Order: sequence, then C-alpha cells, then structure tokens
Amino acid sequence: MPGTPAAKSARTWPLVKHESRPRGGTIRIAFAAPWRAAHGPRAAAGPRTTANGRLGTLTKTNVFKRLWAIIVSLTPARGRGRLFVIAAPSGTGKTSLVRQLMAQVPTLGFSVSHTTRKPRPNEQDGQDYHFVSAEKFRAMIAAGAFLEYASVFDNLYGTSQAAVESALAGGQDLLLEIDWQGARQVRERLPEAIDVFILPPSRAALEERLRGRGTDSAEVIARRLADSVTELSHWGEFRYVVVNDRFDEALAELERIVAGEGAALERGRPGLAEFAASLLA
Repeated sequence: MPGTPAAKSARTWPLVKHESRPRGGTIRIAFAAPWRAAHGPRAAAGPRTTANGRLGTLTKTNVFKRLWAIIVSLTPARGRGRLFVIAAPSGTGKTSLVRQLMAQVPTLGFSVSHTTRKPRPNEQDGQDYHFVSAEKFRAMIAAGAFLEYASVFDNLYGTSQAAVESALAGGQDLLLEIDWQGARQVRERLPEAIDVFILPPSRAALEERLRGRGTDSAEVIARRLADSVTELSHWGEFRYVVVNDRFDEALAELERIVAGEGAALERGRPGLAEFAASLLA
C-alpha cells in the first residue's frame, strides 16, 4: 500500500543525472531533484531502486561509484599519441617556431633531448635540453637508451626512447625538434611519425639570422653556413615542408599540419622543388 516501507522501496529514483558537453570538455553532474527532496544531503543508508531497476544502497560509497561510472563513460578513449618531428638547418627560426607552436597547441607535448653541448645563457637544464657529459651520453648509447642520436657540430644529441614511448602509449601527442639525421632514424623505427622540414626564404636570410643571434663565434657561424647546404639537401625526405619567410604564416602552417589539415604543405606541391634548388645553388 502507498506509504508503506515496501511501497517506498519500489519507487524508481535516479541517484544522479548528468549533462555532457564534449566540445567544451565539461561534465555537469547533480543529484536528481526527487532524491534530494526525499533524502536531503545526509540521507540515511537504505535500499532503493535506482533508474536501471536494480536495488542499491544509498551510501556515500555507492553514490561516488555511480558518479565515477558516469565520468568514465563520458571520457573518450585515448588512442596512441602522434609523433611530430620538426627539423631544419640552424638559422631557419625552428626553435622560435616550435616554442610558439607549443604555446598555441597546449595539448602538444615536447620531448626534451639530451646533448653534450654546453648550455647557452638563456637555456635551462631539463627544459631546453638535458645537458650531460660525453661519457654519460656514450653510456646511454651503449644501453640502447636513444630513439635517435646524432653528432652535430662536434656535439652529441639524442632522444630518450623510454620517454617517447611512455608519452605516446599514454595518448600524448609529442613533438621532437631534431636534425635530419635523427629524423631519418625516427622514420625507420616509427614510420607513422609525421615529419616536417623548415626552409629559410633565402640563403642570405639564413646567414643574417645566424649572425643576428649573437651567441656563436664567427668561426662557428662560418661552419654552420657551410654545413647548411648539406642539411638543406635532405628536405625531400620529409612529408611536409614549411618555408619560414613570415613567422606568423609559417606558424599557422605548422598548426594546420598538427590539426591534420596540411595536405597543401606536402613536399610534392608545385614550385617547391625549384625553390629548394635555388637555395642549394
């Protein structure tokens, strides 16, 4: 009969209701009004029939289990992360572009490389690079710790295999800022990697940028300019090519590639081969 304990326990009241907004990433959860009115915030434990018709005990533990089940059901499954590789000769503005890209796409993780190079005045260990001794670096090579490594201007650079694999397995999109030698190794081991090469607008612009740094000696600059021809010659190994003539435009093109909308920036596009040839002439 109505009003008896048996009749009350047969009523169907949802413990919680929820509203999801996938685009905004917001999940709003609240106790259903009938349940709040009947039981209040400190309802005593007792059997009740929930919305799915099953008996449940209105304890704090059960309520939070139900809340957690809703949150899990609304959270999209994360697949394996994507690996982006960006390479370029010194002086193309690669590092500045990468830093701004990371600021524009906060979901993109950055893989911090190891190097035997001495830190520059504005660089921090663990943030820009992991600065290590040559002895430690060679020990890591012997242990198979690197996804890729290369010798560049008499310094060693390498990317931790474990750090990259952990990030990708956890669904994290990751960016590597490396040279063409490292990119070739990554391509062999992880062919699904998305690689991008950045070209300068001209050889003159490349030299101007190198001299404008104020961090390298004249001897180092001359060597970098001489080696840039070799580095530029590998542009055709990369799927995407961006010309850093205007910084904002180059940044927008990198964002398009990360968003999966970079078809117009692939290496086979009209006029690119001729432009690259002019840089190598």
